[in-house]
Amino acid sequence: MTCSRWILSPQEIKPSLAWVC
Repeated sequence: MTCSRWILSPQEIKPSLAWVC
C-alpha cells in the first residue's frame, strides 16, 4: 500500500499531495 502525505513544495505556495512513506 502507498502512503500519502501533504508536503510543502518550494516552487508552490500551497501544499501538494505527494506519495511518500
